[in-house]
Amino acid sequence: MKLEFKDNTFDQAAKDYYNNDYLVPAENKIGVFTATDFNGTGDFRWLKDMDELSDFILNVLIPTFTEDRDSEYYRYIEKVKAQLEKNELTLSEMQNFLNDSPYPDTEIKWIGTINMLIKDEGFFAEQVKDHFNENKPINDSNRSDFIAFLKNYVWA
Repeated sequence: MKLEFKDNTFDQAAKDYYNNDYLVPAENKIGVFTATDFNGTGDFRWLKDMDELSDFILNVLIPTFTEDRDSEYYRYIEKVKAQLEKNELTLSEMQNFLNDSPYPDTEIKWIGTINMLIKDEGFFAEQVKDHFNENKPINDSNRSDFIAFLKNYVWA
């Protein structure tokens, strides 16, 4: 995969972060949940495939981590771009890789599909499911309600 780095400003990336297409969860999309250390608030963004996820990370998410466009920033961008272009990491490995950044004020709490979220027994996934239905199982009867819930889910 060949990624295009757009060198977005912080303001442009912040505007792009609220693209309506990223707000709509769906069975076949990949969700990314990020939260800031400033106030602990976080939310999901939903990407249609790995290519869109990679573009989002490189051109939207990372540029929102800092307003600085210094040599440290560009070195980090090149490191992430090279790793994303290899396309060798699992989603969990990608999360760990991206969280090992020079910008620790934003953390990726979770990456995966809706099926992965439903099956995940980790702390974050369990909290999301508990907020939805007090941790009762998500099944065919409430799955569409859960997906609708994820659209407006905010961790605060």
